Amino acid sequence: MDLLSLLKSRLWTAIGAVGSVISAILLLWVFLGFPTPTFVGTSEPTTLTPEVTPAPATPAYTPVPAATPEPPTSTPAPPTPAPPTPAYTPVPAPTPRTPALSPNELTNTFFSAISGNDIAEIEHLISVGADVNSESNGVTPLYHAAMYGNLEATQALLDAGADPNFTTSDLLPLHAAARNDELEIARILIAAGADVDAGDFEGRTALDYASEDDHAEVVQLLTHADEIPVESNVDRFSRQHLNDAIWRAVSEGNTFIVKELIQAGANVNAVAGDGSTLLYFAVETGHSEVARELINAGADVNVASSDGWSPLYVAAANGDTSTVRELIRARADLDTRDTDGTTPLLISLFNMHPEPASELIASGADVNLASDAWGTPLFWAASNGFTDIVRDLIAAGADVDAKYDEDWAPLHIAAYLGHLAIVRELIAAGADVNTRDPGGATPLDLAQHREHAAIVRELKAYGGN
Repeated sequence: MDLLSLLKSRLWTAIGAVGSVISAILLLWVFLGFPTPTFVGTSEPTTLTPEVTPAPATPAYTPVPAATPEPPTSTPAPPTPAPPTPAYTPVPAPTPRTPALSPNELTNTFFSAISGNDIAEIEHLISVGADVNSESNGVTPLYHAAMYGNLEATQALLDAGADPNFTTSDLLPLHAAARNDELEIARILIAAGADVDAGDFEGRTALDYASEDDHAEVVQLLTHADEIPVESNVDRFSRQHLNDAIWRAVSEGNTFIVKELIQAGANVNAVAGDGSTLLYFAVETGHSEVARELINAGADVNVASSDGWSPLYVAAANGDTSTVRELIRARADLDTRDTDGTTPLLISLFNMHPEPASELIASGADVNLASDAWGTPLFWAASNGFTDIVRDLIAAGADVDAKYDEDWAPLHIAAYLGHLAIVRELIAAGADVNTRDPGGATPLDLAQHREHAAIVRELKAYGGN
């Protein structure tokens, strides 16, 4: 091969190599997402190909300048190359937290923030127009915060001017706090001027709610509300509300709350429509500790119900010996009688409660007061087999021959029921062994009828026939 041929061959090899490099660069350009350059006079992107004849090292095309837009044509201009990607991503400018909301949307968003105790959102919404004294479904934002137990939200609303006494449905924030045992929320509401005496649509106050659910600390706070410095002058508890609350506390046997209400000024001698008192109610429901508190607070121990049932009568009827003792200590009338003439002593024996009967006898109750309906204490002691009580009654001067409704004497019932020891006590006390009922039957007749052999022998030994 001559020298000229060799040079031509090397030249073509070099041109081919340059073309390969340019093609590789273009492929990498496309792969990286940069716009494909367009040759002048064509509408389709293309790649460089080598000329048949030697060509210069630069491609024979003119790129469209990036800064100069194409004039409008029927064919869209090709996209311009993207600017270089910066080494960092700029932080976008902040957008408003809450876009423009309708009044309803603002209220709903406000209540949602209160439910979640989101203080930053609450304050933001107030700044853009949320009304701290608005209402949703009949409740205010402040009620909503108290209901959810959100102390911080409650304080934020108060700081923003929420009225603790504003309501559209008689549901007040203090009611919600009292019902849900939210002591600190109740405290800041009172300090902000909440009316502790205000009632709901049923007339129930915060104290009523707290008492119903046995929230002792809230009750204590409410009954001492006048000791809390407040930002406005608000009337404190009316005596009627205190009295309503103490009736409820007594019915539930809540001694602590009863004490708190008494100290707050509740009337311990409040009377119900049927004439019964708090003390009567406490005894009737078996709340002896509450009864003791009322007695110690000066409750009248002798006020009876319309049926003539005094607290002592009820305690004796129920077998409540400890309360009987407390009432006796407080100088209750031992011989008070109901409308049938029945005394505490008689009713305790009729109901088979010997312990309170023993207390009454020892304290000087009249052992011979009889009831037209129920007879004498001795008759029922003999009937129920209470030998010790029979002995105590006899020792206290009970008439051993007094008959129940002019029918049976104590010896009749003791012989009939087989109470030998009581038969002996009665005989020893001088009971008439041959006393007869309206049908002519003697104690011996009844003992023989019931086949009580030992009693038959005892009666015959003392002249029974």
